[in-house]
Amino acid sequence: PQLGHSLGKVLILPDSEVWFSSLVHESDLTDVYRKIWFAINKLAELHELGWIHGDVKAEHFRKFQQKPYLIDFEKTRPISSCDTVLDATPHYMAPELFRGGRKGIQSDLYAFGIVLYEWLIQTRLEAGSYRDWAILHCQNLTIQLPTQFLIFLPLLVGLLQKQQQNRFSNADEAINCLKQIQIDKNH
Repeated sequence: PQLGHSLGKVLILPDSEVWFSSLVHESDLTDVYRKIWFAINKLAELHELGWIHGDVKAEHFRKFQQKPYLIDFEKTRPISSCDTVLDATPHYMAPELFRGGRKGIQSDLYAFGIVLYEWLIQTRLEAGSYRDWAILHCQNLTIQLPTQFLIFLPLLVGLLQKQQQNRFSNADEAINCLKQIQIDKNH
């Protein structure tokens, strides 16, 4: 209820497709850049309103009438919340959450980094158990991008740092990193 009051209006999306559903290998880099740009800005808007999403995953970025929308605010909390309830999806959990830390802007950004990484490599990360996810995110995650997407490596590195103090502290830092990426218009 509080979130609805802060956002002002609600949009019900009828049968919308996932924003990151198209195969990036068939897209040009400008389209890939644009999709990332619009999605990170949706997350930034939520943070600027004082909320963390708390459950960022690919299926929560939707496309409706060619525009991106962020959906499913069930786990959304005020940024200032001291809530340490662990109700995250292990597939997208930031390392600090496995150590009992609280959700925040940086855990949203980490989850967004996982969404982007899987989209760019066109492969879902896999682990067999909660413990295996913890080992993957806290110790073993290594970013290996296809050659055509290496220009996005600085963005992913900033989003997916295992140590919170090394990760982007807010979406604006990720956006500024994205602004530094130069797309060859002939590509």
